[in-house]
Amino acid sequence: MRTNPKTKQYIILGLLIAVIPMVLGIIVNQTVTQNIYNQNIPEEIPDKPNPDWSDTEISIMSIETDNDSITVTVSINGPADHWRIILDEEFPIGEANSIEGQGVATATTQYTFYSIPPGDHIVRVAAVTPSHQLAGEIASQSFTIEEKTDGKFIIINNQPFSIFRAFIVEQLNEEDFIGLYESLEKNDVVLFTFGRSVWHEYFNDHVTTGTDVIWLNAKYKIVLLESVEYCENADQMNYLERLEKCHISRTEAKYLIEAHSGFIEENDIKLNDIVEINLFNDQAEPAASFLLSP
Repeated sequence: MRTNPKTKQYIILGLLIAVIPMVLGIIVNQTVTQNIYNQNIPEEIPDKPNPDWSDTEISIMSIETDNDSITVTVSINGPADHWRIILDEEFPIGEANSIEGQGVATATTQYTFYSIPPGDHIVRVAAVTPSHQLAGEIASQSFTIEEKTDGKFIIINNQPFSIFRAFIVEQLNEEDFIGLYESLEKNDVVLFTFGRSVWHEYFNDHVTTGTDVIWLNAKYKIVLLESVEYCENADQMNYLERLEKCHISRTEAKYLIEAHSGFIEENDIKLNDIVEINLFNDQAEPAASFLLSP
């Protein structure tokens, strides 16, 4: 059977029209596949060296006390995954020599402990690795929580001292002194308040071991402080005899603080120090609180 030449041309043309898109499709698919494959090949990344954890330094910058709580602030230099803190103990050692204790993220530089009993304490901190191993060295610092003072007290140089008894001088009588100094503890004080800030005198005829006296003006500044030795039978002498035989402390003042001998030196109290006097009633509400300024 013979085929018309034009018919052959049409057949060949039709075949080319059908085949060319298929060939082009294969080429395009191969190109796209190759590009995708190339995109999935990661570039070679150099190995990141492991940090030298021993280069880490942790230090305690400050310990701030607030009644029975403390806030510890630390500084960390060098690599560390987190840090740990513990109070009044050595760090417990867990599995694989890991450091145990309260963990804190390195983004946080403070930690607060609450309800700490009065007395001397020690806090320890340690920077650690992701596997809880010690990074660098452990740092520690001691601090003290003061015994909470209830009732009446004075504060000198941030040190509180209990007021054993407080008197208004014009209202004193002999019965007020019965057993007073026998019951006075070493760091307790007796407070005398005068009606006016004028010249006053003090002599010691009642404490054989001697007394320390601290005079304050109306602005609660220390204007005189002295140790006054015992003067036997001073209460039976006339004024001229006391002047001759006794040590008389005198100055213009509004308040007199009396304590056992050695109180001034042991607590490093100095002239011009400012004293805070706090007087509270039985319900622990302020009956009088003198907040001082120079």
